[in-house]
Amino acid sequence: MFRSQFGQQDETTQNTSEPDTEESGVSLNDLRSWGITALAADAAGGILTAFLDGVPEKADAPFEKTAGFGMELATLVLDIFSLQAGIIVSNEADDGREKSDAEQEEERWGKIVNGYRGTVLALDSMVLILEPETKQRMKRKDEYFVAFYTLLASIDVVLTSISLSKSTSDNKPVQISYEVFSLLPDLLGFMRFLGPKFSLGLAAIDIVTMGIATGLGGKLLADDVAELKKDL
Repeated sequence: MFRSQFGQQDETTQNTSEPDTEESGVSLNDLRSWGITALAADAAGGILTAFLDGVPEKADAPFEKTAGFGMELATLVLDIFSLQAGIIVSNEADDGREKSDAEQEEERWGKIVNGYRGTVLALDSMVLILEPETKQRMKRKDEYFVAFYTLLASIDVVLTSISLSKSTSDNKPVQISYEVFSLLPDLLGFMRFLGPKFSLGLAAIDIVTMGIATGLGGKLLADDVAELKKDL
């Protein structure tokens, strides 16, 4: 998750002696590498999700027994990896920085959102691994789990909205767009229950939103790294 947490020092706290990244405790290469890793995991997960979502509920019996031929587990691992990579990016960027009260509040809500998403992923993992009958994630399991997952996704939207309202970044419009396109597919799981055309529609939405979110995330990452590099 790229919330432009880099380069937020005001002019009174910026380093004027331009120390290198190692002396300041921040590695631009690490920030860039982990950011790209998170984006790549999101993109790969989006492609697999589109394939799984494209199969309507009434036709997914083979997927229920095989965890989507392993793709359900792969999407879960990629989501966990993406979340962890995003947290590492934030931690690397925040290392040793003095923050204003507004930045501290922004950081606190960012941690709340990440903690909530981590909890949902842990629950999703238990449902996928421990349920003996249908080896699917909550968003594709059955109508009851889909409804429950949609509720969880709606709570994510609320928490993310509050977090974004605390943002101190000049890139706030891009952040909002990124989150909208990232979260939208999780709210539309019910489409798989409406027939093949709706399932294919959901798969198309998965691909389009993944592509847009990847582009927006890449812009946020590039801008944040550039800003941090300028401040060092």
